Amino acid sequence: MPYAVGTCRGCGSEPELGKTRCAACAKARRQADAVKRDERRAAGLCLTCAAPVARMKRANAGQKLVRKPARYCAEHLRYYAARAAAG
Repeated sequence: MPYAVGTCRGCGSEPELGKTRCAACAKARRQADAVKRDERRAAGLCLTCAAPVARMKRANAGQKLVRKPARYCAEHLRYYAARAAAG
């Protein structure tokens, strides 16, 4: 739905102070995102882009390679690792 500056992104009403959505739209979006994440986890897809997940992941702050499927694809694992190292 199109929205004007200063209105809720979901319904166009007044958003919460300092936010972009009203409380009802924010709650609905969180619930929809939770359902989407659960479906992607069950299907073995990346939580970010829905590509197949990496077959192995690193644990213990990147010190140990674990043979468990990750929650993200290899590309996003690299991205998040670089972002964590930079921060």
